[in-house]
Parts: sequence; structure tokens; C-alpha cells
Amino acid sequence: MKIRPFIEGKDERIFIDIINQACKEFPDIAPTTLEDALFGSKFPNFNPLGRFIVEWNSIPAGYIYACLDNKRDCSVSAHIRQIG
Repeated sequence: MKIRPFIEGKDERIFIDIINQACKEFPDIAPTTLEDALFGSKFPNFNPLGRFIVEWNSIPAGYIYACLDNKRDCSVSAHIRQIG
């Protein structure tokens, strides 16, 4: 397994494929599109430095999103989301 940085402008389709694969069992969740990913990248909290692609045998297998959450009551809060 290899975890590598998300490459903005290159990895959006990989991200979309991973999200859609992970959510395909939930019919109430609409598939994510490239337009959705590009729209989300314009949010102020979007930071490509906290995003990673997980590869298994050189095949994308997961996505990690890590960020600091300074809107919570504690002094520093961080979370990691893994999908796939």
C-alpha cells in the first residue's frame, strides 16, 4: 500500500471513481461528477495539501482527507476521512 499526495488537476477523476464506488450501495446518494469535484475545490476550506490517494499495487484504492478543524471548542482538532 502506498499513500501519496493528491495532485490537483490530475486526481479529480480518481477521487470521483473512489467516492462513487464507495457510495454505490446507497441509492439515495447521487453519483459525484467532475463538476461537483471542481465546485468543491473552490470552497475556502479546500486544501489539496491535506488530501491523499491510497494505492494498492499501483491501483487507486482509497482517498484520505485530513484537515484541522478550528471551529470546534478544543484548541486543535483534526480528523481523517477514508473512503474506499
